[in-house]
Amino acid sequence: MLTKLTGKIPDFVQIKSGIFPLKKLLYTFRVMHLKIDILRKNYNLEIESPFTLFIDGNTVVFDALIKGYGAKNGMVIDADGSKLINLNSELSALNYGFSCLNLNASDIADGFDEILGDWGASGI
Repeated sequence: MLTKLTGKIPDFVQIKSGIFPLKKLLYTFRVMHLKIDILRKNYNLEIESPFTLFIDGNTVVFDALIKGYGAKNGMVIDADGSKLINLNSELSALNYGFSCLNLNASDIADGFDEILGDWGASGI
């Protein structure tokens, strides 16, 4: 069943890191997911995106989780390197590897097999 939206859709939305134009966020989100679909198909990957973890009572959202590579539970991917560095110990304790990658990069699918080779298969 479809629900009719009423009221004005906002031009801007506020998230933890600031206020952003809604159209730009939606566009960026859609482009990233198109590129993730290319990675899934080209490299036969199991990717969860976005990926959410509960760490020290907080909900943390990452760009993606690529299962079957790197650490036992897979590789957490995010464009924000400082987020990954700050959560290094927690991610490792939960058996996740992590990598700072911009999944919106125009050439993300080019040579991705080299990245997968560096991570190695996790055997799950």
